[in-house]
Amino acid sequence: MSKYTIDSVGLGALLTQRRFGVPTYQRAFAWGSGEGRDEVEDFWKDLEQAVASKSDEAYFLGTVVLSDSSDYVETLSASGRSFIIDGQQRLTTAFLLILAIRDAFRKRGDSRGDDIEKRYIASRDLRTREKESRLRLGATDNDFLQSLIEGTRRSLDRRAPQSHRLLAKAMDFLSGQIEVHTASMGDKWADRLVDWVDLIHERALVITVTVPPSPTLS
Repeated sequence: MSKYTIDSVGLGALLTQRRFGVPTYQRAFAWGSGEGRDEVEDFWKDLEQAVASKSDEAYFLGTVVLSDSSDYVETLSASGRSFIIDGQQRLTTAFLLILAIRDAFRKRGDSRGDDIEKRYIASRDLRTREKESRLRLGATDNDFLQSLIEGTRRSLDRRAPQSHRLLAKAMDFLSGQIEVHTASMGDKWADRLVDWVDLIHERALVITVTVPPSPTLS
């Protein structure tokens, strides 16, 4: 009988180890939709405090539940991915933060932006040369996430899904905070961005629980 697999890993390290998909039944991106408390801002503030502390202490961000079961595979492009049963919002927000850091390097003509993309964000298919994201969201949000990766995002009109507005809001907030943070560091801006990458890769820990495939009836 298959068993659950439990591990502790940095969010960034997790993105380098697997490719992820969101099952169709999962809700779209929803952080930042409530009144008052904003989960994206809370996420940023917690990690900002961890970076400022300059300690090697790990920061625990919760649990991500995954499944490698073919039960969730509906298209060929979804095969070979781990599916996020719980923790989509957290993992997506971390992914957006890494995008913001990539963009900050690229804005300053630093090739480390390309290194970050290859390591954490997407790789190119050798034949088609299309980018294949390490994180594939559900049908509602995936194309919009791809536009953020490619830098082809368009203005949203009033017909746009709420989840697109929330993804854009989260991306704008994180990019703005990274820019403020970077500008405050003067000549040491690149070192501080690398500090952020190190934090996300190693010290921003999640507990991953990989569940076994559903039993099949013979």
